[in-house]
Amino acid sequence: LNTDPVWIRLLFILMSFLYGAGLIVYLALWITLPVSESGLLQEGPDARFRRSGAYPRRGRESHRGSLRGSHRGSHRESLRESHRESGEIGNAFNETFRALGNLFWLLIRGIIILIGLSFVVAGFLVTAALIMVFVFRFPGIYAPGSSGLNICYLPDFLNYVISPQLVPWIMILAGITVILPLLVLIYLGVKMIFRFRARDGIFLLTGFVVWVVVVTILSFLLFNEGKSFVETARSAYRENLKPLPETLYIKSASRISGLDTDNEISIPGKDYHVFIDEGSKKFYISTYLDILLSDGKSAWIDITKRSSGRSKTDAARKADRLRYNYKISGDTLFLDEYFTYPEDAKWSFDVVDVRVNIPQGTKISVDSTIERMIMKSGRDSFVDDYSESYLIMTKRGLEYIDSEQDSKP
Repeated sequence: LNTDPVWIRLLFILMSFLYGAGLIVYLALWITLPVSESGLLQEGPDARFRRSGAYPRRGRESHRGSLRGSHRGSHRESLRESHRESGEIGNAFNETFRALGNLFWLLIRGIIILIGLSFVVAGFLVTAALIMVFVFRFPGIYAPGSSGLNICYLPDFLNYVISPQLVPWIMILAGITVILPLLVLIYLGVKMIFRFRARDGIFLLTGFVVWVVVVTILSFLLFNEGKSFVETARSAYRENLKPLPETLYIKSASRISGLDTDNEISIPGKDYHVFIDEGSKKFYISTYLDILLSDGKSAWIDITKRSSGRSKTDAARKADRLRYNYKISGDTLFLDEYFTYPEDAKWSFDVVDVRVNIPQGTKISVDSTIERMIMKSGRDSFVDDYSESYLIMTKRGLEYIDSEQDSKP
């Protein structure tokens, strides 16, 4: 091209400011273009013949023609030289683009390998987490340090929700529904990493059909059982606190710490705890307690039970069966920390709310269990120290009386 290489290098330097494009092109040319041997490329394609004096036949004829001053031969030779130079430039561009294509293919191949590796790691981690949680009862595998996120006993709890005869089938179908996609994910990841060919279409299609059938059967069973929870109803009653004491003592009667249970299920973010006694086939559920500001000078306690059923009547019947105990003795109110069920009763999204309404200025004395229920804090331990705290009802709600208690939540 009769161009100084310095200008080409300057052009590459200027292009390097465009996100490194010049550097990539320069490296591609440096890799693809051959190195000159003995300076022959710098001297031209006919340097070897000029040195030896032996030209090819066609070259000798054109050389003789040029010596004779043939204008036609000189023009033909110049055209041949220009075509040769154009061919070399075209080959250089072809090699450049071939190198860039290989570079981009290596980049894409690396991305595919990373995606396949992520598939394999994700599949193995999820499988290991499911095995550790539901087989070895170790919930810390997916939430280290979170003691309130305990769902590893959820399969055992299904015996108290649906018919026990259906529990094994639902567990098997649910396992297949989860395990099959994980196995396919791991297989595709391995295939993306090692890039092997296999006639696996029939196996993938068969697995997909099996998965669809299993999901359909599982959905049908869950839908049939879920019809028992389509409606919600509640049962409530109220009892006045008379006479209204200046200081109301609220103490816990039956505590969760006194239960002899085997398993516990905690629903994160809901402060909802289920305790299962496998020996007696009984389960207990924690209650909600709120102390609110009442209108006027009266005080009362509201007990609200909520359940779900196939109809409003069925849900109300289930709510009435819930057993929650409390007792009023003078200026003392005794409350249970949990509610129970009658024999052979099933869980139906049951909730028991206890609300104590007192007027402004009323003082209350609570033990550690009641304080924990009010403040919704520290419920993961269920340990009682039998200490007492004093609070007063204000316009803003409950406040601690003692200054040393003001730092409490």
